[in-house]
Amino acid sequence: ASEKRWWREPLVIGLGAYTFFAIAVKTTLEFEYNFVVSDATKTPEDMVRVTGYLYAAAGGAASLLNAGGTRRLLRRFGLGAAASSYPCGVALLLAVVAARGASVESMAAVRAFDLAARWSFN
Repeated sequence: ASEKRWWREPLVIGLGAYTFFAIAVKTTLEFEYNFVVSDATKTPEDMVRVTGYLYAAAGGAASLLNAGGTRRLLRRFGLGAAASSYPCGVALLLAVVAARGASVESMAAVRAFDLAARWSFN
């Protein structure tokens, strides 16, 4: 009679919370990045160029993490730490950027962390 519902399972609740916070952080970061970069560049082509460099840097960082770092990080800290490092790391970096003032360089660094983390161990 006291059947446990699947949506009350801690794993389901944890995955739902992680998904919600990861999407909220990612969406906020992408919005702020686009706003800062579009304000700092003169033409749409310049904005595309800056974003292209960003994706190239993030892809390189993610490849390095995938080649050797991800497995070591997961073994040392576990899946919980790896999963929480993405939204917590990006939120912390965004807070630093907000406190110091956003520039193209600072937003690109946060965005590169965001992409590399999502493309590697998340």
